[in-house]
Amino acid sequence: MWDAAKDATGGPKNVHKVGLSRVDGRFGLAAEKAWLHDPARRFPITVDPSDQSQVAYGGQDTWVRSGTTTRYWTSPELESGTQDGGGTKRIAYVNFTAQGMSGATIHYANVKLWGTYAASCDAYNMLLFPASGNIFDSTYWDNRPDLMDAYGNGIGKNGNGDAGAYAFTAAGHSLRPSNGVCTGQWLDHEAAGVFQVAANKGYGAFAVAFTPYWDNTNAYYRRFKAYDSGTHPHAIVSWSFPPGFVNKSTTPTTSCTTGTGRPAIGTAQPTLSARYSQSDGHNVDVHFEYGEVGSSATTVRYVTVGADTTANYQIPPGELVDGKSYRWQTIAKSAAGVWSTGSGWCEFTVDIWSPPAPGCPGVVTEKADFNGDGYVDKAIGDPLKASAGYGNPAR
Repeated sequence: MWDAAKDATGGPKNVHKVGLSRVDGRFGLAAEKAWLHDPARRFPITVDPSDQSQVAYGGQDTWVRSGTTTRYWTSPELESGTQDGGGTKRIAYVNFTAQGMSGATIHYANVKLWGTYAASCDAYNMLLFPASGNIFDSTYWDNRPDLMDAYGNGIGKNGNGDAGAYAFTAAGHSLRPSNGVCTGQWLDHEAAGVFQVAANKGYGAFAVAFTPYWDNTNAYYRRFKAYDSGTHPHAIVSWSFPPGFVNKSTTPTTSCTTGTGRPAIGTAQPTLSARYSQSDGHNVDVHFEYGEVGSSATTVRYVTVGADTTANYQIPPGELVDGKSYRWQTIAKSAAGVWSTGSGWCEFTVDIWSPPAPGCPGVVTEKADFNGDGYVDKAIGDPLKASAGYGNPAR
């Protein structure tokens, strides 16, 4: 959760964790009273701004053991690790749903397994890796699925294995219980990276592999209750989607063009506008970025508006110079801190002088001094042609 104070980038400045509890199968959020009552708080307070939260039950699970074709699909327990110094190795798997998460940012994911045995109870004793496919009742050691690291890269079938190569790129890991006990209770596993890989790849369902930190050391052997025990592995997941770009425009109106075809705009204080949708209904910070064409320097300003509401920003006096060309684009950030993609650049040339009449020399950006008196001329007709008594007399 966070209050209304913003940092220099326009994001939340004062962020505080929200407690999560589970009582009689019901989950709840608990905001810390002392933090809420702090005189430094700026209201409104945003709590759990994500689009969705859900409990994803692992309705299918199994484990595999090296050196055998035995299937453990209906086993009441899951096993991971070794008990004979790496002679026989085990990996546990649970299928989870990622339905509705495609393209989302995962804010929180906690996989919970009921511990029945642990050789030791330290954090990171077990590492989590998303699998490239699901597990089935036919899964055994030799046909187990390939695994991926936190970046979605394939790493083979063993996870960290006995080489230790993937310990720092695992997508999740076990957490040490606050009471130091790893049996007879639910055990937490950090898994945001696991579900983020699934969301990035658009998986509807996927398997999570639970591998020992080392698979040749007995100290990392563990057992958990499987789905068939009646005590179901599950995950608590919270996620949200980025703002969706709808449209953008300028006042005065210009077309969105870049290069030599860029339009002229008749003011040095144009208003830039953009609209973004936001599926969670929360406010959106719309950022306007603009700068001179050909320069890497840009100015960024943001405006906070409601979801699907047009944000307007008028460039203040003194920032744009007549006769110069500028580019601008927008990008938006949700209340949960998720960024949209950029809208793409548009360009315009500032021209606060009236355009010349057809036949006059120069272009609009030259501010032509036709008669050489040192002042810019506003042409209301062709001075080289006689017309209604003006210019050269007819001969």
